[in-house]
Amino acid sequence: MPSAEFWSTDPERSPDIHRLLVLRATRTNSEVAERFAHTLAVAYPASASDAYRALTEPDVSWPGPALVWATVDGDEARLLDGTPGANRLS
Repeated sequence: MPSAEFWSTDPERSPDIHRLLVLRATRTNSEVAERFAHTLAVAYPASASDAYRALTEPDVSWPGPALVWATVDGDEARLLDGTPGANRLS
């Protein structure tokens, strides 16, 4: 594939790779995230708000491994800026 030439083995051109976990904002997922908050904070130390801004604003640098929340309404998904409030959970 022509795009494979871009991802050469040259370390100067290797992309940075980070983890991004997107969780649907539901009461159950929120409860699980709260129960395992320490584990998730270690695995995804960047703030949800910083990750949201990096994904939605062109001049914001990626903050590193992050967890972001999303809502799904029909066939539309929307990232949330931060953690979901209790009134947003389904």
